[in-house]
Amino acid sequence: MNLISGPGGRSAKATGIMEAPGAADPSEVQGPGQVQGSVDGPLPETGPSPRSSPRKARRWLSVVGGSVAALAVMLGAVGGSSAVSSAELGQSAGRALSTPMVVVDTTVPNDPTQLSATISRNGKVEAVLIEAESDARRGVASTVTFLPSKGTKFQSWYFGYKTGEPRRMNILELPEGGIVRGTIVVNPSGHTGKADEYARSNTYTVHVTLPDGVTMVREGHPRNVVIQGLPFSTAEYATAIDVEFPYRSGITRLWAAPGGSAGIDGYVEGRLYLVHSHDQKWSVTAAWGASVRHLFDSDSHGPIPFPVPYYRGR
Repeated sequence: MNLISGPGGRSAKATGIMEAPGAADPSEVQGPGQVQGSVDGPLPETGPSPRSSPRKARRWLSVVGGSVAALAVMLGAVGGSSAVSSAELGQSAGRALSTPMVVVDTTVPNDPTQLSATISRNGKVEAVLIEAESDARRGVASTVTFLPSKGTKFQSWYFGYKTGEPRRMNILELPEGGIVRGTIVVNPSGHTGKADEYARSNTYTVHVTLPDGVTMVREGHPRNVVIQGLPFSTAEYATAIDVEFPYRSGITRLWAAPGGSAGIDGYVEGRLYLVHSHDQKWSVTAAWGASVRHLFDSDSHGPIPFPVPYYRGR
């Protein structure tokens, strides 16, 4: 049984992120060919994670695996009634991942990239753009990072590839004006070996579904170089898209992907965020407890749904 299958275990110099150990280096994985009519191609059945795997991942796991398990057991105990089973965790995620009912609200713009105010970008955006460009060039599948704007207090986590768990984010306090603003960084897929082609032709889809079912969609969002007036064929390996959406109690689904691609299907761990409001925060303690129970459950199969701290800030 694999403890983790997903993002690499290095500490990224550009961002200082600690990442979990995972699968083989994406540059060594041969993904399937492009599907007819798909701009960005399907994701491989077994393939790249959002980050490359470190050479020392297995050694790291052998040293700290026992400690992680012990700590998670304690966290599950501390969580008390908030602890959930791995099955319950999966069911919860399934409900959040299921296709929501579309609700029309004329008071909400139908385009999340239609901004009511200038966004003060998170200071980590430039570093994430550099890393995303590097990932695309070396063969990693298209991945999304959402960074709330300066002044927004938040926490976020990701899970390993093949766990079926989306990225999680807690907004820890009511944002200014009751609106969540931030920047999505998305790159073209490199796992099919066509990153150079996609970097010159991609557009992107951004999709936001609020807790009450109201949906905001932007399709065909151009790359930054096109917005800047450069020729459409100008290559861009990472694109920053500013977005905003009303802050509402509950869970907001936010995802982005290259236009015409498989979207979040097959790669929910790298393209979908579940954004939790401050009054309905996601419990990392419960998730740790569920991960450990999954580890010791002989009937459990597949990678452990192990939450890894990602970006956080204010």
